[in-house]
Amino acid sequence: MKALVHAAVSLAIGVPLYLAFSSVEAFVLCFLTGLFLDVDHLIDYLWWSEDKNLRRFFSLGPGYFDRPHSTDKFLHSIELFSLLVIPIMLTQPIFGVGVIAGFIGHISLDFWGFGFSPFHFFLSYRAIVEKKKVISLRETILERDEFMCRNCGATGDLQIHKDINIGRLGRWNNVDEWATVCEQCHIQRHETGMFY
Repeated sequence: MKALVHAAVSLAIGVPLYLAFSSVEAFVLCFLTGLFLDVDHLIDYLWWSEDKNLRRFFSLGPGYFDRPHSTDKFLHSIELFSLLVIPIMLTQPIFGVGVIAGFIGHISLDFWGFGFSPFHFFLSYRAIVEKKKVISLRETILERDEFMCRNCGATGDLQIHKDINIGRLGRWNNVDEWATVCEQCHIQRHETGMFY
């Protein structure tokens, strides 16, 4: 999901929190968590990328990689999030409420927007099961499209692109919704955001 959508939903969740608890901190933490949870994509990029080209990252997102990494959605992990939020809940419960609300809002948008399985938000599941599925999906799409960009016919710097049409939410692994594209055509299809 795009950052603007995450920001709007985080605000929509944060306002009732503020009204219910009269806590500016809960409101701010809800907003910041919902908006900045995607920083894990940037960390993953800086960790795994060879050229560290931030302009390239922000124009395309993690689709820059040929293979998915288990750290791709590190903060989108229920296990890790639980470990981080427990100390907050024990020391400042109202802060924890804000963080949890922002996390749930962000994860819900990603779930509805991409049609992932609920298991997808467990890092252990992604590292063991999903990684194999994503690699297999990518290979299937590339083979189907004969290792050529559907837009321009290029055969280098190939990636896969998911068409997400408003009002139609398919499963993330529906082969018909994916296409092989070269890096430049992929950038042209998206102005910003996180894509495969």
